[in-house]
Order: sequence, then C-alpha cells, then structure tokens
Amino acid sequence: MLGTIGYYIHDNKLLEAPNTTPDSLVLQKLMAKLVHTGAKSVVMGASSHGLALGRCDVIDFNVAVFTNFTRDDFDFHVTTDEYRKSKGKLFDKMSDPENHRKVVNVDDFNAYYFLSLGNPDVPIVTFGMESRSADVLPLVDTPKGKTEISSKLIGRFNVYHILAAVAVGVAVDAPVEA
Repeated sequence: MLGTIGYYIHDNKLLEAPNTTPDSLVLQKLMAKLVHTGAKSVVMGASSHGLALGRCDVIDFNVAVFTNFTRDDFDFHVTTDEYRKSKGKLFDKMSDPENHRKVVNVDDFNAYYFLSLGNPDVPIVTFGMESRSADVLPLVDTPKGKTEISSKLIGRFNVYHILAAVAVGVAVDAPVEA
C-alpha cells in the first residue's frame, strides 16, 4: 500500500510518505520491491498533484477510484478545472474493458465527469450514501449480496473510503465475505 500515511509492503512500513504519490523514481523502486516480495497487487493513492506532475504516467492501473473532490490540493492547482483534469488523468487511462474498472462516488457532483472519461465500455461500479442508484451502499448492499462491516473509524469521510474499498472488491470480483 502506498499512500499518505506511508509506503508499506505487507505489514512492514518501508518509508514515511513525504507525498501521497511518490515521485516517479521512488515509485518504480517501490513497485520493483513489491514484485520481488511476491506482491500480486498494489493499492496506492494517486493524488491530483502526483498525476499533474506525471508521477504515474507509466503505470497501467487496473482500477481507477474517485472518492471525492475537495479543496486539499488547491495550493497546487490554480483552478477547479485544472484540479478536475488532473484527477481525470487516471480515468482517461481506463481503456480496456477486460482489464480496467472505474469506481466512482456518485454522491459527489463531479462523479459523472469521471464516469465519462476513458472507454465507455469499461465496467463501472458506483458507491454512495445518498444516491439510491449506487451499486454499493453503506449497509453494505452490493450487487453480489449484503454484508456487515464494522469499523472503529468515525466520520463520513471514512465511510466513503470504506465504501470505495468494498466497491473495488466488487469491481475485481472479490467475494463479499473477504
């Protein structure tokens, strides 16, 4: 897992995270280390800042996830449109219906912008707490069945992240019980 709280391989923290998305060289070294340790997949935060700087340009992501549109990176992005386009770079890469998936929070007013990017034939899984059209809802009610999830995390922000994780599981055909 590579993200804001650190860069991990299995349960071992490798590095503190100066950035949510490491620079390209560090990212490639971390990916190589993951491959050498037998990792089959990577979960990573691809920040709008990192995407704008091209840190992820050579990565073929299988799943693009849009959780929310916040003002966190407005110290870097000059306009809302620039911020949206930077986040959209991840969804532009979703071109292969066999290998790519889009996972989107449909409660966010920018959801349909991200859903419109990339190949329209790429499968989509949506999540949300407000929109009844979402594929994954807080109960957690998914197209694959209902399941209970408990967490000590509090706050709406964390619920959205939990729903995003469940939606990714649905997108990659993980069993609901996992």
